[in-house]
Amino acid sequence: MRSVLRFVPIVLTATAFASTQEAINLERLWRVGSVETQRVGISFSMAMGDVDVSMITRHKVLKLHEGDEAEVETSVSQMKVFMNNQEVNAPGGSTPPVITQRICKSGMPVNRVSASGTGIGLDFIRYAFVVSDKPLRVGESTTIDYKSAGDAGSKVAGTLKLDSIENGIAKLICNYEVSTQNTSEKPMRMSVVNWLRLSDKTFIKSEGTFSNLPAFQGLQVPAAQFAMELIEN
Repeated sequence: MRSVLRFVPIVLTATAFASTQEAINLERLWRVGSVETQRVGISFSMAMGDVDVSMITRHKVLKLHEGDEAEVETSVSQMKVFMNNQEVNAPGGSTPPVITQRICKSGMPVNRVSASGTGIGLDFIRYAFVVSDKPLRVGESTTIDYKSAGDAGSKVAGTLKLDSIENGIAKLICNYEVSTQNTSEKPMRMSVVNWLRLSDKTFIKSEGTFSNLPAFQGLQVPAAQFAMELIEN
């Protein structure tokens, strides 16, 4: 009996260790009609003072295309802009744009943004959620080097590390350089930590820093702090 009791924890430990060595697929699982609602915050400083932007974003998969690409509609609500702790009108108008764009399984936009409405264009945020098209093991890093397959004219290069998995949540450390039609000669830099729920490949949390951002209403923004959390439906 004593030998059995000693043997059981050894087996459990070996099993747990083996599970961490499995290569994990990080690509999105698109489903028509699925909706993700997120609370997003961006903070930065510029010549006129400190700016804090908060909003609710809603991403809905409208349809699927060949190659496991999804047509995703993104809308923004409850946008608030504070400058030096005082609420101000959102630059560019009070109606944030509704964005429709085709996205591949790795999170890379395929075509140019189709948008309606006016307001702050924050579509560059989606590049923070690009993932590897190759399965990774815990502790493993990979190089990201993607170019849009269509006319989006964007490129993402850098590294992604599967840092850990806990309770079915993968922690991803991403360091990217992003070039789009709206960036300057210098690419955007994104240093982001993402938490991905593996059961449905949904991002539940993100935080990090963006730098070399596109001009904000004609003003240069050297760097911004970014945070996102999923609002469970």
